[in-house]
Amino acid sequence: MQTTNRLFDDFSKLFTGIIGIGKGLKTDLAQSVLRHAERYATKMHLVTRQEFEVFADVAQNARLKSENLEERISTLEEKIKKADNKKV
Repeated sequence: MQTTNRLFDDFSKLFTGIIGIGKGLKTDLAQSVLRHAERYATKMHLVTRQEFEVFADVAQNARLKSENLEERISTLEEKIKKADNKKV
């Protein structure tokens, strides 16, 4: 009976060691993938979320100004047409 218990104890220690190694490998692999992803993102010159939001605000303001200018141009063109019609 003691042989069986000792055998189970040995197997238990072996599997515990294997599980520990597996967890360590998982952690190392996750860290390695993260480092590679960060390096790859840096090489791609990606912008930060803050930079993106600032640029989005700038683009939205430019779009609004453009729409405003289009309306003003349309108004001026209508005034020019009315003035030309009065001359004729």
